[in-house]
Amino acid sequence: MLLHKPKENFQQTINLQGAYIELLKKLHAASAEKGKNLKGYEKAKMDVELYEVAVKLDAQISLFKEKLSHFQNIFIKPYDKELAECEEGFEDVWNKSLQYVSDNLEKNTEVCNNIKSKTEEYLSLEKEDKNHIEVKNVVYKDLKILLKLSK
Repeated sequence: MLLHKPKENFQQTINLQGAYIELLKKLHAASAEKGKNLKGYEKAKMDVELYEVAVKLDAQISLFKEKLSHFQNIFIKPYDKELAECEEGFEDVWNKSLQYVSDNLEKNTEVCNNIKSKTEEYLSLEKEDKNHIEVKNVVYKDLKILLKLSK
């Protein structure tokens, strides 16, 4: 799965949740405005709807804060460090992998076949994906592990 982009996906999830919260806020405000002129059963029904939206809104805000905190305090620092390591070492690991395949192709080992498969899979990607640091990181980590197994 070379197109795995955790940072990008995490940011999209946070953005979508933020947008959902804003929609709930608008719904709550519009419902409250509409409920001002109601009476009796209709007023009671609107009060229940307002309460349900408020509860849902509170829950979504809590989840949003939790996700944002996790992203900022737990996920991003080590992941950015991992991406920096990839940026620095990708070419070296890539070249070593190609060399390993070239030197060991006729041996037909599992490690050699896996490295060959990973390199071919990466080469078949679109240029934009090949240059995406998170995609390169997946390839980098896989190839690094496979090269260690080859020793």
